[in-house]
Amino acid sequence: MVQPETGCRFNGQQTRWEMALRVVSILVCIGLFCLGFTLLRLPFQYPGNFNTGQWLSNFAQGLAIMVLVTAALIDNVYATPCVRNNFGFFSHLCGRGTFYILMGLYSLPTMSMLKTLSEETQGDESTHDAVSSGLALFGVISAFIVGVAHIVMMVRQQGSSEKGSEAGLKASPQTVGSGSGSV
Repeated sequence: MVQPETGCRFNGQQTRWEMALRVVSILVCIGLFCLGFTLLRLPFQYPGNFNTGQWLSNFAQGLAIMVLVTAALIDNVYATPCVRNNFGFFSHLCGRGTFYILMGLYSLPTMSMLKTLSEETQGDESTHDAVSSGLALFGVISAFIVGVAHIVMMVRQQGSSEKGSEAGLKASPQTVGSGSGSV
């Protein structure tokens, strides 16, 4: 069995576009982590505004987003067997692209709350709320863009590999019929 590649993702074996996509994905992961953290801390910060179901829902969603995004962030920087074995879809362009698109769709219902929090000017935590929700808003919006960019890059790589394999299969006119002589 071939051991999958592990180690630093920025080792020079990727194209310039793949490296740029990884860097932008890291920024998106930071924004989405802020979303998870905001969802996780809101029930604690405003306990009177949440009933038990809403409290548990926000807590669970925030925790799940933070775990998934942390795994994505780690895999964008450094390939580990732990992330590959437990979150294998992060090791492929299609899986990462699907993850970012679905995370953006999953986070769409929080957009109005994030916008309201980013415009908050009252209270002790208003600056913290504005910064974290602004980063989260950036993460949600850019998750779609990064997801589509992953899919485009995957299709582009598929197209270039198919063109390369077709070019390798076509025989040049000089070699047609010139066998090695052995049967």
